[in-house]
Amino acid sequence: MAARRPPEDLRHHQCLTYPRGPQRPQWTFASRQSPDARVTINVQGPFATNNSESLRDAVLAGLGVALLPDFSAREAIGRGLVQELLPAWQPVEVFADRLYVIRPYTPRVSRAVETFSRYLKATFSETRPAPAPAPR
Repeated sequence: MAARRPPEDLRHHQCLTYPRGPQRPQWTFASRQSPDARVTINVQGPFATNNSESLRDAVLAGLGVALLPDFSAREAIGRGLVQELLPAWQPVEVFADRLYVIRPYTPRVSRAVETFSRYLKATFSETRPAPAPAPR
């Protein structure tokens, strides 16, 4: 698929989805040049999962195209295994912009839980661009 094509062209591709309820999967994109310009398309494909790593692995296996969170796609992009298809468009409301640590309530938090929570915060709080694709 050429990088300059519009999002509507995804209707003709196998789209791997991350379901969010019983409704038919839809992807919404905003133009990076004019964020108020939005396009919503119904997508379909052979695979759906609520696990972003499984979705990434399905893309790597050649099952179709998918919207992936940065943390799942970063390494594959850096190695040149996947590429961004619609650089002029930004997916809208696909993945949450926050990550929460959920733990049982206790008045005193263990050192291990506190250390792990700090690690997650440090790891996921920085916004890093995806690495440039590997040369071919």
